[in-house]
Amino acid sequence: MRIETGSLSQTGSSKRSCSGDFAAMLYDGRFSAQDLAGKQTAVDAIRDSASASVARGGAKGFLAGLTAQDLTLLQQARGLADTINVASLSEEGAANLLLGRDMQVDLNNDGIVEVGAGRMMTFPPPNAPQAAKDAWAAATAGMSERDRMSLSGYIGLPLLLPGSGSTVPSMGDLAAADFDWGDLVARLLRGIEGDRAYNAPAQIDMLEAGVSRFGDELKSRGLG
Repeated sequence: MRIETGSLSQTGSSKRSCSGDFAAMLYDGRFSAQDLAGKQTAVDAIRDSASASVARGGAKGFLAGLTAQDLTLLQQARGLADTINVASLSEEGAANLLLGRDMQVDLNNDGIVEVGAGRMMTFPPPNAPQAAKDAWAAATAGMSERDRMSLSGYIGLPLLLPGSGSTVPSMGDLAAADFDWGDLVARLLRGIEGDRAYNAPAQIDMLEAGVSRFGDELKSRGLG
């Protein structure tokens, strides 16, 4: 399962949100920038055509009507290793193929975002309040991608796997309007302190500073 960082917005057009789907392929010598621009335009057109179907819960039906070439484009756009098998997809997995990266949905609120047959963790999850997503974006602004991923994983993985009988909240709980973000931050800071003896000082300092900034940003938005 992949970990994807950053906040996901439910607003904006698919053309804006999916720009850069093929950016990683620029480093593949088989494709020129012009080739990838053409692929991006084609994916934008597919997603625009799919918007009404996705909105009414018909993403799988829309995918079933696409050509093999179109499905390959969507596969490449999201960096999926396997050919898209529409019949095997959940509605969530189908919908996220047809939505831009900043418009992904978690239809069953389990904290896992299905994209095609792939599954990934995103923190904050798509169903979290927009204020929490904004707080995360502000708290992690300027961090390296490596540090953002480490911080996201440190926070998110225990929420996905709290264990039987655990009092730790689950990722799905973060969607609740009355979720106690201040308590989450306090738990995280205590956990970091407890892990201090088992990790490099620089790593602990990064996690502590990142969680503290996140807590401050949450408070400034009324979620602390």
